[in-house]
Amino acid sequence: MEEQFYSILTKVGKAKIVNASALGTKVNFTTFALGDGGGNYYNPIEDQTTLKNQVWSGPVNNLNIDKSNNNWIVAEVLIPAYIGNFMIREAGILDDEGNLLVIGKYPETYKPIASNGSTKDLTIRMILEVSNTAAVTLKVDQGVMLAHKEDVEVVQKQVESLQKQVDDEKNAAVFTNIYTKFTAEEDNIEHIPIGHANFNPEQDILNVKFLNEILTKEVNYNINSDNLSIDLIDWVLEKDETIYFETIKKCTSIVSESDGSLLEENSVNESKLSKSLQNKINKEIKAEDIKSNDGVNLEKVKEDFTSHLADNTTQFNNVMQQINDLKQYSTLKLNKDVNGKFTTIQLKRKDGTLILKSVLSGGVSPNYNTRTETEYKADGITVIATRVYTLTYDSDGKIISEVLQ
Repeated sequence: MEEQFYSILTKVGKAKIVNASALGTKVNFTTFALGDGGGNYYNPIEDQTTLKNQVWSGPVNNLNIDKSNNNWIVAEVLIPAYIGNFMIREAGILDDEGNLLVIGKYPETYKPIASNGSTKDLTIRMILEVSNTAAVTLKVDQGVMLAHKEDVEVVQKQVESLQKQVDDEKNAAVFTNIYTKFTAEEDNIEHIPIGHANFNPEQDILNVKFLNEILTKEVNYNINSDNLSIDLIDWVLEKDETIYFETIKKCTSIVSESDGSLLEENSVNESKLSKSLQNKINKEIKAEDIKSNDGVNLEKVKEDFTSHLADNTTQFNNVMQQINDLKQYSTLKLNKDVNGKFTTIQLKRKDGTLILKSVLSGGVSPNYNTRTETEYKADGITVIATRVYTLTYDSDGKIISEVLQ
């Protein structure tokens, strides 16, 4: 008689999905377990709470509704090439509380490793039919990482790097607008002082305004080699006519020196200027009314810069949250084997979302030869990183090394 292969919900799985459908909650599929059936095929039943002989377990990698049948849920797990040396005849899916929800009979498949002379990645897929697929969700367990020193140091370096970036952008985002004006006391003035001794043409922006029009450099005027004045091109300033200057400076300290003889009260609208200088200037020209030579509104530039700074501040806060998660957590031990050893350990935040997960697999209990760590974002679902370690034991069965693959 030919073998028939299938997957079914266990009694616990049925009850949980019915309850979730009634209450509008979710059943979280987290762990894929594989077994060899004790050496032979058998027909799984809904009363089972464990596999007959589990040989490996790992996080569910993918959970989707089948495109051709809306009542089918397709679950997948990838077994990496370096894990193996066991036969697969049975498979199951567990929830985040360690309950066996799904069990299936699987075509006999051998998973080799390098010592067998061949390696391969193996994807195991199970199809499950449920009446309410909305009640089932993938919640990849956030693996346990016992706050290893090197991991904390990596996060700390990220924090320091982000802090430096935030500080640099805060400094770069500081602008000082200095407004000055010059009124001709006689006719035919061609050489006009800018009004202060802080203008640097390589770093600062200079806007020149006459009769409510912004003048164009190298068309209406040139900056003199002394960097303190301009020379008008093909025109002159008549008596009692006024020309205005706006110098936009990027700075990290208060501007305290300027030639006050050409400045009037309140003409600077930025707090980086000293009090004594602010008292000498006016608001005759406003920054939002002045555009650079290429037509870009300067206030818009500053708004964009502030928005970019806010994005980096959010990233910095996210890294700080990761550090806080490593300081405050609850520990949950799951999947006790026949020797009383828990093969899955979870770290959870106060709100119940997972931070990290550690899963033992491969080898023979209690001396498993592989430990897989999975780290997650604050949503408790999105994977940040996965690390796999090879475990080595001494003659007393004590772990003497964990080598990162």
